[in-house]
Amino acid sequence: PLWSEATTAAELGDEHYGHRRFKQAQSAYEAASQSLRSLQANRPQILSEVLISGQTLLQENQAGPAISAFERVLLMQVDHPEAQTGLAKARVRMQVLDLMKDGQQAEINTKPALAAETYTAALQLDSSYRAAQSALQAVNKILARQAYQDAMSRALSYLDSGELKAADKALGIAATIKPGTPELQDAKRRLQSLRQQSALNNLRRQARAQAELENWAGAAGLYEKALGIDAQATFASSGLQHAKTRLKLHNQLDHYLEAPERLSSDEPLKNANTLLQANPGKAADEPMLTAKLAALTEALRLATIPITLLIESDNQTEVAIYHVGRLGAFEQKQISLRPGRYTVTGTRVGFRDVRKVISLGPASPASVSIRCEERI
Repeated sequence: PLWSEATTAAELGDEHYGHRRFKQAQSAYEAASQSLRSLQANRPQILSEVLISGQTLLQENQAGPAISAFERVLLMQVDHPEAQTGLAKARVRMQVLDLMKDGQQAEINTKPALAAETYTAALQLDSSYRAAQSALQAVNKILARQAYQDAMSRALSYLDSGELKAADKALGIAATIKPGTPELQDAKRRLQSLRQQSALNNLRRQARAQAELENWAGAAGLYEKALGIDAQATFASSGLQHAKTRLKLHNQLDHYLEAPERLSSDEPLKNANTLLQANPGKAADEPMLTAKLAALTEALRLATIPITLLIESDNQTEVAIYHVGRLGAFEQKQISLRPGRYTVTGTRVGFRDVRKVISLGPASPASVSIRCEERI
């Protein structure tokens, strides 16, 4: 208005001046100058009022009038930062509003993912548009809730079907969305329990396989691992006890079978018999043990059958057999002995002693020559 008053007065002054009405022209020009001075004096207030008007119009989504207001401010100050920002926002506000409508329609159609995509596009045009910020935040909460429910549903389904790796992955996704919820903690505990049970079942199968192979040391180690996971696992405690018992039995049998000559002594022979009496007959599904029991039975039978040993000498050497006794001097003598290892010695005054170790068995020679022939 002040500008219009000034231009109108100036034009009137020009008219008076053209008709040489100088006094009237002077008055008109003075009025125009006064209006311009008032306009200049009120410039900051006018700029502020127009800027506020543009911002208000923008908040009310009246993009066209807001554009006009910001352009007026920029005519007054071409580099005004707030007006430049406001004008940029006003020019894209119609696009933003169209996107907001599309996002709201997507929400009505229960398509939160599409709504989020649309609100994000609106914020890319105007990152400070609060309506888009609030709408995106709300729809993201819906998406997060749906993602959490979907992850939990898949996790529980995987747990039911025993797909533990897939269940763990799904629970991890759920935990990133809503950590610490009671249902999540329950599912994690269930997963841990199923993992423990799976590990125990696996160890049980491996231990049984080793037991079938009669690898009792391997089976015992697997049962010990199972007890390390669950000290109350009954199958592991009973299995470990059985494996240790069998391992001890095999070691005892091997003790005699690896050195059957031990059976030539009374005490080992007695102990071996006791061992067989405690484990008579065949062991079901244990061919190795059955074979060892049969082998020890045969070894004991052979150990009790006397073997005649023929000893030849020179009738001057004193012959003796450790743990049997002195036999004296002779040229030839037969003696019955149990199978086993024996040490035969010969002594003669003035001659070096002789010593021979012989093994008596069904397939071994049953004769020995003992003579002291090397003078001292």
